[in-house]
Amino acid sequence: THFDHTNDKRLFTQTWMTVECIENFNNLGFEVIVASHSQIPKEVSDICKGTVVDEYNPSLRISREPDGSQCWWGDTDLFKVQHPNSNLGKNWSYGSYMNYYNGAEEAKKMGYERCLFTNYDIRIDDKFVEDLTNSIKLSAKNSLFSDTEIEIKFQNFFNSFNEPLIVGGQLNNDGVAVDFVESMAEYFFGVPGFPDSTLDSIAVGIKAIVNSISDSPINLGNTYGIAVNQLLMSEIELAYLTAVTYDMEFDTPSSNIEGVPQVGVGLQFYDVQLILDIYTQIGIPIQLDMLLKGLKGEDSVMTIINPELNVPEINTTNDSVRTIITLNKDGQKVEWYHKDNIDGELPDSIIFTPLDEGQSSIVDVMNFIPETLEFGGGAKINGAGFLAPNSFLWGTFTLIAPLAFIFEEPVNILPAEPTAMEPMDPSTSQKINSALVEAALNVTITNNSPLGGSLSLLISDSTIFPLFLDSLITGSWENQIYNFNTTIWDALEPPMVIDSISFIAIDPTSDTLKALEVKFFNDDNLQFFIGRMFELGFPRADSIEYHSGYANPEFPNIHTSSMVIDTTRMAWVITEESRYTIAMITFDKSPIQSGTGEFIPLTFQTTNTIGVQAYLTLTLDTGGLGREKNSNDK
Repeated sequence: THFDHTNDKRLFTQTWMTVECIENFNNLGFEVIVASHSQIPKEVSDICKGTVVDEYNPSLRISREPDGSQCWWGDTDLFKVQHPNSNLGKNWSYGSYMNYYNGAEEAKKMGYERCLFTNYDIRIDDKFVEDLTNSIKLSAKNSLFSDTEIEIKFQNFFNSFNEPLIVGGQLNNDGVAVDFVESMAEYFFGVPGFPDSTLDSIAVGIKAIVNSISDSPINLGNTYGIAVNQLLMSEIELAYLTAVTYDMEFDTPSSNIEGVPQVGVGLQFYDVQLILDIYTQIGIPIQLDMLLKGLKGEDSVMTIINPELNVPEINTTNDSVRTIITLNKDGQKVEWYHKDNIDGELPDSIIFTPLDEGQSSIVDVMNFIPETLEFGGGAKINGAGFLAPNSFLWGTFTLIAPLAFIFEEPVNILPAEPTAMEPMDPSTSQKINSALVEAALNVTITNNSPLGGSLSLLISDSTIFPLFLDSLITGSWENQIYNFNTTIWDALEPPMVIDSISFIAIDPTSDTLKALEVKFFNDDNLQFFIGRMFELGFPRADSIEYHSGYANPEFPNIHTSSMVIDTTRMAWVITEESRYTIAMITFDKSPIQSGTGEFIPLTFQTTNTIGVQAYLTLTLDTGGLGREKNSNDK
């Protein structure tokens, strides 16, 4: 680079032109090294990655070609350059070659594996051209008796007007090799005019036109000819591929979701959402072929996910488009977001597909109560489109299970562990038993949830509290009405054996029996008992929105009740034996929508609470505590 320090515009590059050139390279993402054999202005060095100033390069030398022309050339371990123009001044050529060498050497020191040079009137030999991409080079010379025009036509490289790529030009009859280099940038590779056709071969045509001569002798003793020294094609780096595919399928790895939350018997999810947020840079039509499968043992229920994804138009900048797929109880909703609205609030297109008759929804999968969820499948590419280098498809999926349930039947819920009660001292329990007349329980329940039901306090001499307590009947185990899951005692070491039941109801005349006391036997030997200390009902909140199942926490249902706990129940507590207590909550089934007969979902919110305030009143006969009895002792 020669800088204009003298305002002589004939020989020097003006500084503003160099600054503009470097800024353009920087804007394209390139880092620039300026090599010069004269002083580099500060406005140039400030915007460069590095600079090199050197006035001498010993690797360059002068040679004379057989035809008498003079060449300045350099052949180093970095590159090879040559300029066959004898009219260049020695100092100009010397400085140009020196800048090439120093620039390449500096780039190598800085860790770069490849660099590009900008200069005027310099040709780079094939040792460097072979490292370029998307270029064709023709080197030929003419030793005929007349000037000649040569061209090589590549029919399968064509521009947007279907015009083929042509390499070549005028060859003077001086026997000097001339290089023609053409860039394939902005050219298409395929069959011109038939974008859907398959390319089977590459057509290349060669044409040479020898100019006519008149009144000029031809020496028949000389050797005449046109020589093609080189025809080189660099590596081709395609901006994108266009293709037509027919049902090309590929699979994706499956993801297993272990430890799926288990809902109780008679409890169902009202709605569940699976949201897939997918971005793609691939321009070929893609249709998902995926599934969400719930597995429980050898049984399974699955729902299909098969929408068509949004795909971008042809581009070489890896622009992305977006598809949001939402599966819920009603079907499948697909939203397309184009590249200029990829994070927009509103989609560019919405497609809703309801469930087909007999097709399972994602709610069906979740209500199957799976032990494992399997999410996977594949995709199908079908149709015409494009594929650019470094194009990807990626995304996320989110499973949302709102706490909205349908209670088809009353549901019992027990805590994981009971509460242990220490046995009373024998003398203390005896005194209380002899003096206790009655106990009264007063409870106020404030319910601002959509759930209604009852609260029971169970007591036992064992830690076993089965949920099916109220479904048992008196008699042998084989004669029970239902086939119960007895894992609760079968899993004990050693396993407990129960062969008969004694069931005493609170009210034997009621349509729905509730256990007062249940005894579990084996060979007529009592294994354990469970008693119900009390049961208190609590109605659901009054302010329930019967479409969504939400309760307004500002308007709770307040229910107050009182009950007498007789001496039979108190005897379970006042004992010198160990006891265990646990609270069992029974939720009523969901209300039914009038007119439709459908269950109304019950939706839980973080503001929902069930508050309990209670106090126990004991009536004692103080005379039984060792004092003389009178009418005022109670």
